[in-house]
Amino acid sequence: MYPKIRLEEEGHRVLIVGGHPKGMKYTGKYGYPVISDMNVDELTVDQVDALILPGGFAPDYMRRNSKMLDLIVQLNSLKKPIAAICHGPWMLCSARLPDGKPVVSGRQ
Repeated sequence: MYPKIRLEEEGHRVLIVGGHPKGMKYTGKYGYPVISDMNVDELTVDQVDALILPGGFAPDYMRRNSKMLDLIVQLNSLKKPIAAICHGPWMLCSARLPDGKPVVSGRQ
């Protein structure tokens, strides 16, 4: 939740996109709920300036959704920033990225 909150504090509009209908409640491993703003079918790459792939169990479910993987591939081809937290890189692997491009990883 922290990246979402920090981006909103800086004035960015953050969309929660899921594989289920708009308004779906997703609960993180620590019990924090988040409600989706839209289904991935409704999203176009023009609506996205950057993508943050969440951590936890979410990527394991989202990487099974071909529309989610298509979105990642399209954003990558447009050279839009893509960040992946914790298990988020699973989605990059499932989308067959980074395809020879450099990837930066950090650990605290």
